[in-house]
Amino acid sequence: MGISFGGRIKHGQGALQGAGSRAGSAGGFPLKAVLLAVVVEIVSGCQPASPPAAAPPSGAQLAIGSGVYESVCAQCHGDGLGDPMNPPLFGSSVLAGPPLETIRVVLRGQSGKSVVNGKLLQGIMPAQASLSDAEIAGVVAYVRATYANQFSAVEPEAVAKARLDGQ
Repeated sequence: MGISFGGRIKHGQGALQGAGSRAGSAGGFPLKAVLLAVVVEIVSGCQPASPPAAAPPSGAQLAIGSGVYESVCAQCHGDGLGDPMNPPLFGSSVLAGPPLETIRVVLRGQSGKSVVNGKLLQGIMPAQASLSDAEIAGVVAYVRATYANQFSAVEPEAVAKARLDGQ
C-alpha cells in the first residue's frame, strides 16, 4: 500500500517528509486532501464483511427429521412429489425460503387455497404443535435439505421462539 503525491509525500516511512512549512498543507497539497486520500486508501483495502455461513444440519438432526417425516409427514406428503390434495415439496418456495416459514407451517398447520409451483391446491395440513422443538427443528432441516437443497441447521430455540411468539 502506498500513496504518493508527486514524490513529495508518501504513506509509510517518511510520510511527512517534505510536508512543507505552510500550515494546513503537506508538500503543497491541502492537508484535508492528504487525509482524505489516506482514508480512501485504507477503506478501499477493506472488504465488506459477509455474513457467516449457516452451519449444516448435523447427522443427528437429519436422523431425527427423517424419523419424524416417515412417521408423521409421509402419510400425506409421501415422496415429496405432491398430489391433488398435498403440495409438492420439491421446488417449494416455502422450503427454499427462511426456515421460519416452514417452522410456522409445521407448528400452526395450513388450510385453504394455495398455489404451489403454479398449481392451485386446496387441502388441510394439520398443525403439528404436539411435536417437540427438537423434532420440528429436525424435520424442517430434513425437508429443506431433501427437497429444497437448503443445508442449514435449524435450532430448536428458533422453534421455541416461534411457538412463544404465536408465529
